[in-house]
Amino acid sequence: ISLTYLLMIAYMTIATVALVLAPAPVWILNVPLWFGENPPTPRSLIEMFNAGNPVAMLADVVMAINGRTRTMGRTTLALQLPTIVSRYAWFHLIASALCVVWSIARLRSIALRQSSAGTTAKLRWWQRLRPPIGNFPMLWKEVYIEGRTRFNWLVWLAVIALILLTVGSGLLTLFFSVREHFFFGFGRDWRHGGGMAMNVWFRFAGTFVGCLLLLTLGVRASTSITQERERDTFDALVTTPMNATDMLFAKLVGNLSSMRFSWFWYGGMLIMAVLSGGVHPVALPFLAAALVIYAIVIAMVGLWFSMMFKNSLQSATATVLTSLVIGGAHWLVTTCACMPAFGLIMFAIGGHRGNEIGRLLEKLGEVFIKFQAGITPPFVLAFCPLSWMEVHEELPRHHEEWQFIGFSMLGLVLWAGIGAGLWFAVLVPMFKRLTRRVDPIA
Repeated sequence: ISLTYLLMIAYMTIATVALVLAPAPVWILNVPLWFGENPPTPRSLIEMFNAGNPVAMLADVVMAINGRTRTMGRTTLALQLPTIVSRYAWFHLIASALCVVWSIARLRSIALRQSSAGTTAKLRWWQRLRPPIGNFPMLWKEVYIEGRTRFNWLVWLAVIALILLTVGSGLLTLFFSVREHFFFGFGRDWRHGGGMAMNVWFRFAGTFVGCLLLLTLGVRASTSITQERERDTFDALVTTPMNATDMLFAKLVGNLSSMRFSWFWYGGMLIMAVLSGGVHPVALPFLAAALVIYAIVIAMVGLWFSMMFKNSLQSATATVLTSLVIGGAHWLVTTCACMPAFGLIMFAIGGHRGNEIGRLLEKLGEVFIKFQAGITPPFVLAFCPLSWMEVHEELPRHHEEWQFIGFSMLGLVLWAGIGAGLWFAVLVPMFKRLTRRVDPIA
């Protein structure tokens, strides 16, 4: 299930980036790919590839409302809406049919390869380097057996495309920054030129990879207990002499370690940003602490829903929706409900000019927005990679930066408190009841 979400995110990201780059005046986008009077070009293939992209669909609808098409021609929403919806529907209809046919073909081939007694898999050379099981068999199982991420060729293509998009864009940014610094910089400080360019790159690409890590981690955790039921291994797990806290802790650590590829991905980008002067080293501990705290809490949310629901699909869906809400969708509530109400109150009291109540409400509104930003993971992951110029020049002069840093630290403390409460008050008692580890009533 987590790989399905990964494919969806990869498609939307790659398609959206390609759509943004399509209007660029690059000759290779107009090269004919076939013969005839109107042959397909890379630009037309990008438009076909974006037929099922909801971001492209919303952009087309907004442009049609404004009376424009992608080619800046004049149109109306009544003319464009049937075309946009039919193109979107046909794309997903064909994609769904292909997925169903492919799943049937794969299911048949896998079933034919299986025997009644099964086969014993041979250990690879790197698997022989595993440490002995020791005194923590559940932890060993979750880290070295269940923690392996198995990718098929389609998922590997999506992952490679995302790596090329994130890391490759950073390498291109670094290349052009170095060229501009040495050939056109004329003694300009690198931290104000190339360093700021790398900082902007990491704030966008690094935040995307961090959020992708958190989302896939939550989905992975949401299936860790339901899959034990679906594979009929949960009963055997219950009959072991281990206590519930050790088993649940092993599940938590196993889920965190299963994302080691993503951890190395994000860490490699962060190291590249630090070595290139894009991120100040003082931001490293805060970034590491923020990502670890968010990951632990999201994994706990996934474990919670994995214990609540009976199948993996329900728990994964609930985890994704909850992660989106606590990860930033709460801004929709404040934007659509709180801000209009706040505006009406300010209008009723005559604004803040010459009005102490108005100034107080305006100050409270600013504090609330900063507090809400501090508890939002995408904002914290994008704000905390401070550049050298921000640390040495802007922080000593601007109090606004310190306020955002303070609210981000407050948000991390709240997230850590929520994680502790979720662990001791919800997860451990719930898992004890689930595994029949509750002490009998005297």
